Amino acid sequence: IDNIKIQKRCVTAPGEDRTPGLAVESFQNVDRWITGINNIFGQTDYNNSMTFAKLSELGRMQLLPSSANSFFYTDTNVDGVFLNATAYTGVSLNARGPSGGSFDVVLTSSTGKTSTVNTRSYASFSQSNFANITIPLTAFSGFNTDSLSRITLRNFTPNGGSAASNFTMRWISLLGGPSTIGAGPRCPTPSGFVVLNFCDP
Repeated sequence: IDNIKIQKRCVTAPGEDRTPGLAVESFQNVDRWITGINNIFGQTDYNNSMTFAKLSELGRMQLLPSSANSFFYTDTNVDGVFLNATAYTGVSLNARGPSGGSFDVVLTSSTGKTSTVNTRSYASFSQSNFANITIPLTAFSGFNTDSLSRITLRNFTPNGGSAASNFTMRWISLLGGPSTIGAGPRCPTPSGFVVLNFCDP
């Protein structure tokens, strides 16, 4: 581990807002102190396939694919329980990237079955503005949403270029269903005398 730091936030970051829907991966509330920490557990990402995967901007993850095989994924398996996404209607991503660029969004089920949709049909990227990308779950042909285990971003185009060709992510979420899993509140009130509470209501 390169660095662990705990600090108190007193203000909301400029441009920060709540991730819509059920946040699967959100960088919205990541503080600026992490700037420059480009590798986590000795890797640039989950499999070292990226040239870099870093939190170099407030609340934003930059990904620079090194080749067509580069990918970034987030699991929805929590304590061995896969996500039942039947109540949701779409996948939401907020991203910017090189003009004319695109990438695949891949859903994986608990049995390993996958279905792929490319962002080209849903968004036009630029490095000057973030695009809200909404992909209906029905676009993932033949996919059974009752047991979602992983969401993967892969097949980035362009790839292998300079840092100017990076893709920057703010979130990946599911739309149309509850924004929390389970019946409890988003931030349950801790019992006793609260010394530290890391929940962001």
